[in-house]
Amino acid sequence: PFMVMEFLRGEDLRSAMKGGRTGDLASRLRIALQVAKGLEYIHSRKIIHRDIKPENIHINETGTVKLMDFGIAKSEDLSLTRPGFTMGTPYYMAPEQVTGRDVTYLADVYAFGILLFELLTGTKPISGDNVEQLFARILHEQVDLTPLRQAGVPEPVCNLVGQCIAKAPADRPQGLGIVRRELEQVLEPAPLAAVAKHRWT
Repeated sequence: PFMVMEFLRGEDLRSAMKGGRTGDLASRLRIALQVAKGLEYIHSRKIIHRDIKPENIHINETGTVKLMDFGIAKSEDLSLTRPGFTMGTPYYMAPEQVTGRDVTYLADVYAFGILLFELLTGTKPISGDNVEQLFARILHEQVDLTPLRQAGVPEPVCNLVGQCIAKAPADRPQGLGIVRRELEQVLEPAPLAAVAKHRWT
């Protein structure tokens, strides 16, 4: 028996961020849009990733984004962990993951929001000196969106991040399709007439 996997060239998103190779704001939003599309697709196949983070996002030489490392992913209708058992990377874990509650695709929506914040600002929105402190902040402290605004991120994207990282799953966008459409709307070029008017008047 053997497993055949795609050979990927390029680098993971963490390396690209550290090396300053994620481009301008529009380029970073396009990276985020591709991640959202990938998550929307796997959710349509009833798969929850559960470990979305920059290390698990690959960018190839043409700028195409791939989701990687489905090691702790699970099928929506198959529980692979017992109640009270947490899985994931602490910085990107949703409150329901921290407390060991049942995890749905909305945990991926939360992790996407944390990833988007970090991609756009270069800093993690939640930090702690140890895992216990980090988990306490995930559960009880609201994230300050000021760094996003200071980085010049459009207000609709700031609001989107805030919605994705809501503590309660019911308060988050109820699917990556909603997130994708929001990002597409922000990235949509202005109508040619409006551009021309701005340029010549």
